[in-house]
Amino acid sequence: MQLLLPVKTAFQTVFNLYATALTLGVSSATCEASFSALTRILTPYQRSMKHGRKDNLVLLSFQENYTQHIDLDQFIAEFGISSRRLQVS
Repeated sequence: MQLLLPVKTAFQTVFNLYATALTLGVSSATCEASFSALTRILTPYQRSMKHGRKDNLVLLSFQENYTQHIDLDQFIAEFGISSRRLQVS
């Protein structure tokens, strides 16, 4: 970056692209973690599940720090109160 600073006005586009590339934190850790969660979820019995449900289960598994604080008894009680039907796919 310091090498391009003296010629910043001459190579404005190159300078901007280089500065952007240095500030972007590109990592594959999030992608790898979501695939790891998917392999934990997909057992041989669950491979026929629809993509929407798989997506939701991966998100729930990936956001474990939020879901571990849920009181399951209260969640089930509130879910049982609602009159809507649940279609398991």
